[in-house]
Amino acid sequence: MVPIIPNNASRLHALRTLNEHSHITWSTAFAPDGTLASASYDGTVRLWDPPTGQVIQTLRANGGSFYCVAWSSEGVLAFGGDDGMVWIWDPNLGQLVQQLQGHTQKVTSVAFSRTGSLLASSGYEGSIWIWNTDDGQAAGVVRGVEQGSLDGLAFSPRDNRTLAYIGIGGSVEVWDLSQRAVVRSLRGASEVGCIAFSPNGRLLAGGCNDGTIQLWDAITGQSVRSLQGHAASVMSVAFSPDGQLIASGDKGQQCDHWSPGLETLRLWNVSTGKCLSTLVGFVSLPGYFGLAFSPDGGLISAGCLDNTVRLWATS
Repeated sequence: MVPIIPNNASRLHALRTLNEHSHITWSTAFAPDGTLASASYDGTVRLWDPPTGQVIQTLRANGGSFYCVAWSSEGVLAFGGDDGMVWIWDPNLGQLVQQLQGHTQKVTSVAFSRTGSLLASSGYEGSIWIWNTDDGQAAGVVRGVEQGSLDGLAFSPRDNRTLAYIGIGGSVEVWDLSQRAVVRSLRGASEVGCIAFSPNGRLLAGGCNDGTIQLWDAITGQSVRSLQGHAASVMSVAFSPDGQLIASGDKGQQCDHWSPGLETLRLWNVSTGKCLSTLVGFVSLPGYFGLAFSPDGGLISAGCLDNTVRLWATS
């Protein structure tokens, strides 16, 4: 990695690289207590202690690959893989407690509702399943979902009924669970590939294939601003816990087949739309996936195509 290119007083520092995975790492997520989870194509979900970079536990469910992880507000972990299953792991019991079966193809994204009473999972077959987490029963199915969006699913933190997902063609669809209908359809300058709600649920961010990040008012659906700076498709976006920052990672560029990639991680001021810091990396397989902030906002994590999990400090 090369040094930070600071745009103002904000600082972003490469902290460490976690190398235990043996294949592509697609997703990362922090638990409320700061534990980091990562899902990998190597068939494991690993739990990490960020201060030391040590593996706490390695989870295996079915011998297949995993693409997504998400923590509930109560610290329960959900993850999905290529067999169409969604698995629930309870850290208090130290074991897998539920196996949710509904998808017919690999599960690419999972998201808990605000209270954790509902879990949404997106499958490559183009559907979203809504699950009651108390008994593992299906509460509904949403059709017409873009295939393969790894960060294409998000519950609003404002309530237990608003779900955003990436629809066919790269639009952002806002679904009301109580109405069982799309209530808003949002579009960026190009197809949207990843989404995230702000912590208060007032903003919705979408990373686009043309390198822009679109911000919408999540209540009205009106465009707020467009963040411009990435030179490649934005693969993941995440809001800081206080809602003042957005982190975004792109898939990188390669000058030719033999050269390393040029992927970038950017940090933005939400209020002004100004890019605060840019970190440029050089890896043979570029791309940042599954960006996540730690609960205190001091760390950012991402999965990478070079089999690693990378950590950055934000101060």
